[in-house]
Amino acid sequence: MRKTLGIKPRHFGMLKLLSAHDGRTQQELGEALEIHRNVMVGLVDDLEKRDLLERRRHPGDRRAHALRLLPAAHALLAEAEQRVAELDAELLSPLPPEDRVLFLDLLRPTAEGNGLRPGIHPGLTR
Repeated sequence: MRKTLGIKPRHFGMLKLLSAHDGRTQQELGEALEIHRNVMVGLVDDLEKRDLLERRRHPGDRRAHALRLLPAAHALLAEAEQRVAELDAELLSPLPPEDRVLFLDLLRPTAEGNGLRPGIHPGLTR
């Protein structure tokens, strides 16, 4: 049995978002995720305590903090993405390959119609 990575889906989502938008402010990321700033602060605190990211003064706004992923975050994210791919393959294995694509294509509008945003885990919006 594999060792757990010690992160929750909301941490994974934040790491994914930061990997694409490294250096953004906490406020910008919170707005993009539509989460309250207090929730954002707690999430950033969690990741900072694990040495996965750091807050730096934003170069263009002294009052803001830019968030930067640290090397450990990149390694953790790569491992988490590998595990997600393996889990997806395992879950979809009963379906023939052509049906997997169709199944996922049908799930997207179903999820969006129920208020789920692509690429954002619902746990981040609480």
